[in-house]
Amino acid sequence: MFKTKPYNQILKNIDQYHEVSFDIPIVCPNCNASLQPIIVDYRLLSYNSSSNGLLVISYKGNCCSKFFYATYEYDNRKAKILDVFPHLKPAILPDNIKDLSPRFVNLYEQSYTAEQNGHIELAGSGYRNATEVLIKDFAIKKLKAPQEDVCKMKLYDAIGAYLKEVNLDTSAADVIRVLGNDYTHYQRRYDDIDFVVVKKYLEIFIQQIETKLLLMEPIVPTNRS
Repeated sequence: MFKTKPYNQILKNIDQYHEVSFDIPIVCPNCNASLQPIIVDYRLLSYNSSSNGLLVISYKGNCCSKFFYATYEYDNRKAKILDVFPHLKPAILPDNIKDLSPRFVNLYEQSYTAEQNGHIELAGSGYRNATEVLIKDFAIKKLKAPQEDVCKMKLYDAIGAYLKEVNLDTSAADVIRVLGNDYTHYQRRYDDIDFVVVKKYLEIFIQQIETKLLLMEPIVPTNRS
């Protein structure tokens, strides 16, 4: 999902005497920093010699001074953003979580791709699915819970059983579960809650698991006996 804000500017040789309305990116795809981008150049690729077509704008970030590009569907002095290049890369996941649950990593990256393409409902349900996989891999591989029991357990029950077993707060996982489930329903109950809330609680949950793994397997001996 592109973070943008409305913007208006006269783009000469496109609509020389009228402002063009379009959204500008406000997060740099090169360094993930907030920015006010500088327009470097632009081109309209017209359809059938008309003034409609594909608008490509070249930007320069005022954060890292690197260039990036945005493409827009242009029609009647309005431009709808389609894509930004380069694409934002997912946050780097902790190595101990990658080792614990490769399937979680795969689901997380698929969900992130959906998010970046604006497919929020798919991303929301995908992050919820990834959370379930991580919890169950944690239960099987680290808590030695019987796989046959873990596999058939509902996410609600798995959160209560396995996170509480190691004294982890269940709030973050439950928020992801509830909001992720909501994206799969025909009539949503929480459509007033922004998608960024899901991502924030997912970050908290990942940090919880990373911290617990580090404490369960300290890098040096800690025997005090």
